[in-house]
Amino acid sequence: MKLYAFYAIAAFICAGVALGADDSALVVRFFGSETCGECLTIRNKLLKPLSEKYRGKLDVRIHDVKKEKDFQLLMDMENEYGVLESSAEELYVADTFLMGYKDIMSQGKNLIESRIKSPKKIKKHVTAADTSIFTETLQKKFRQFSIFSIILAGLADGVNPCAIATMIF
Repeated sequence: MKLYAFYAIAAFICAGVALGADDSALVVRFFGSETCGECLTIRNKLLKPLSEKYRGKLDVRIHDVKKEKDFQLLMDMENEYGVLESSAEELYVADTFLMGYKDIMSQGKNLIESRIKSPKKIKKHVTAADTSIFTETLQKKFRQFSIFSIILAGLADGVNPCAIATMIF
């Protein structure tokens, strides 16, 4: 029985080493929502197949913007990359980003594959967010809303509750 436990632990450790993300792997960050149909399509039809095809060369990180920590990271990424307007779906690849379902689905595969085949200097991504900067950034974004846009968002939310998350972006 002890021998089986030893083999099980050894197999678990080896599997962890084999499945662990390589430091040289291309990091791709996708920001979206778990309840967004287009976000799920991007994850299942684009990112998952690429992740399987380039196992060990590609490190896909999925972030749900409904979680405070992930939303905070998104704000930091937007600041780092100089993003002027947010989108419901955002994809960050090395030194560039794609925004919106159409752009991600039409250009995402080629962008990721080109970065894997001829890697450029990979931009270091923000990993831990500063709460004071996050609060300041969020306040700036909310100041951009006019009273008319808030009323319009409320009306749209009354018709389609899912639309409010998209409209915020």
